[in-house]
Amino acid sequence: MKLRSFIACGLLAAAVSAEDTSRYTAHEWGTFTSVQGSDGQPIRWNPFTESDLPNFVHTRRKPAEGPSVRAQALNLGMLMMKQSTHWFQRMETPVIYFHSEKPLRLTATVGFPSGLITEWYPAASSYGPVFGVTNLFPDVSQSFATWTDLEILPRDAASTGTLPNPPRESAASHYYAARNAQSNPVRTTRGVGLSTDGRGESEQFLFYRGVADFTSPLKVSNPGEEILVENTGRHTLAGLFVWEAQGNKASLTPIPSLAVGAVHHAETDPNRVTGDRSALTRHFKDRLQTALVADGLNPDEAAAMIQTWADSWFDEDGTRVLYLVPRAFTDSVLPLTLQPAPAQLARVFVGRAELIPVDLERRAESLAERFHKSGDTLAAQELGKLVVPRFADSLLNRLHARELAASENWLSFEPSLEPIEKRREAATAKRHERFTALRAAAFPKPATESASLPTAGSIFSTAATATP
Repeated sequence: MKLRSFIACGLLAAAVSAEDTSRYTAHEWGTFTSVQGSDGQPIRWNPFTESDLPNFVHTRRKPAEGPSVRAQALNLGMLMMKQSTHWFQRMETPVIYFHSEKPLRLTATVGFPSGLITEWYPAASSYGPVFGVTNLFPDVSQSFATWTDLEILPRDAASTGTLPNPPRESAASHYYAARNAQSNPVRTTRGVGLSTDGRGESEQFLFYRGVADFTSPLKVSNPGEEILVENTGRHTLAGLFVWEAQGNKASLTPIPSLAVGAVHHAETDPNRVTGDRSALTRHFKDRLQTALVADGLNPDEAAAMIQTWADSWFDEDGTRVLYLVPRAFTDSVLPLTLQPAPAQLARVFVGRAELIPVDLERRAESLAERFHKSGDTLAAQELGKLVVPRFADSLLNRLHARELAASENWLSFEPSLEPIEKRREAATAKRHERFTALRAAAFPKPATESASLPTAGSIFSTAATATP
């Protein structure tokens, strides 16, 4: 009898467990953006030069607003983490939608071994890395964000008045387009800096962002007149699109798949289409939407993703490749754990490889040389406008690295009795001085510019871990 009861209890527990893990699904989308030179080499760039995120989004510099933050301002101020401003990758706007017929609670943890999670909403229960404070916060070296007891609410919670609408500011932002999808709202009442009134923070999804230094699985180069696309990763790439746009003209080269180690010549592809930019943009959006849905997103989720990044993917002049990031690659660089586990989890990430073409690099080198020789500020300012603002600094970094490499080659052959280490140090200092002046002339700062904006070198970010 006891044995039968034990078996029955075990079967019941298994049934409950199966029900728990099958009563919801989760769909995530996001992007990895990188910049590559004409030779396909990755270039560090500063993704913090501009941000249109609403003020209510939590950041490492401003983890939260509220009484608990103000009460512990001194302690929080001690948790300073030095953060570089130049990275190889910007992880932009991952959002996780939840679909459930019943309310439930779960714990979500996202890790970023080769990067740093920099923004999130709603409030996270804990995150890292942080410099600990004795008897208050533990020292944490890993980059992660955790939402404990995250509530997945009924889909109609907002419309029935049982849940306040998520916050919205009057200024335009990429952030809000993600709300144009049907999903269960989420709420957290356990997070860093939340008030004690129990209302917590709610949203239509879980949101976070970050930066990283991993290498993309795609190499894009422009040796001469053609654009080469090479799969340098460990998995077959699918859903690739080479997009070249300037003024009212554009070209689109769809590449259905690219095997490991394969190189594709975009310019000679018979499927390459060139023509009116407006018409090609509409065609591109349709093709991309189809690819996103095939990879696991619902149609409205895919449309929300495209709407979020339409201006930078399609409207910005330039040459870029968009492609679907293999799920295995995403899981390796950005592990996600949901407990209890969903019945189905889709993780659809788009890789964006922004190419600095060879003709643009040559033009930039010519303008930089004009400035170095004569101090021509107009040449420097023209250089600063060759690419969109957030990639302009990467172009200067590219020129700087090339000058240093050329200087190193010259030092190897230059006859001199002075030790090469001393000559190398002097040459590096000279190049640094030249490019500091060029950067200042190319991007003059208004006198009223806020001192809180990130600058070249490093910034400091406040980080904290709340007690659950």
